Amino acid sequence: PDAGRLRSGKDVDAGYFDQQLDLVSDANTVAEEFRTVDPLMTEGELRSQLARFGFYEDDLDKKVGQLSGGERNRLSLLKLVYQRHNFLVLDEPTNHLDIPATESLEEALEAYEGTLLVVSHDRAFLERLVTRVIEVKDGTVADYPGPWRDFVAWRHARREDGAAAGSETAGGAAGGDGPGDAAAADSGAAARNASGHNASADGRTPGGAARWSKNRLARRRRELADLETSITAAQAEKAAVEASLAASHALGREEIMRLTARHQELSAALERREERWARWAEELEDQEA
Repeated sequence: PDAGRLRSGKDVDAGYFDQQLDLVSDANTVAEEFRTVDPLMTEGELRSQLARFGFYEDDLDKKVGQLSGGERNRLSLLKLVYQRHNFLVLDEPTNHLDIPATESLEEALEAYEGTLLVVSHDRAFLERLVTRVIEVKDGTVADYPGPWRDFVAWRHARREDGAAAGSETAGGAAGGDGPGDAAAADSGAAARNASGHNASADGRTPGGAARWSKNRLARRRRELADLETSITAAQAEKAAVEASLAASHALGREEIMRLTARHQELSAALERREERWARWAEELEDQEA
């Protein structure tokens, strides 16, 4: 802090994830880097945990320095989650992650039993995880004791109440029939128009959200396209699994169980991805309006 002091609670063990991705060493292989968090873990456990975050057999001997930004991000987050801190501070954790990796992270954090402090622009990520929202904006802090979706509705209601109060004030100034009152009415209308213009100039969308940069708009378009591709692929795999299950008389019991479990995974993943697509598309439409 620039002033005052920060006091940690008793027995708080904090882990911090930043956007610089410096939680991993370039010199190690992926397997060596993950093993640093627990040198005694078995080979099976190591492979299982790495696979949860998209690192498979061919990746284990790859040097960390050769990883992409998204892969470094995934490995850093996996290490952080596995270290079992009881308080995690995550700064834009879904940056550079593709959809399956984001879902793996969400599942890991949902199962996490400690406290999370997350800074993120990913609304779908926030809606799935957070139970309290702190918005720092224009020199003020709004602290809402509820999930993200409820916070958005609460903020929207506050804006509408403020706009209604402003309209009533302007209407009161324009209440009479004389020339002075007419001037007051014109003045009131000008004030409202100026306010609307300033809101746009300050970088707000028609829905009141902060206006994005061109780079962020382009990134969201790419993310939507990638998400559509992943939805199509998951739908195709789900259809193939359903076709196999329809001919289950030719399959063994273990294969039927495996296909059934995979069908459930794909159904849940499709539901999450389609919900995320709807939210992202709505955000993009609002930004492009």
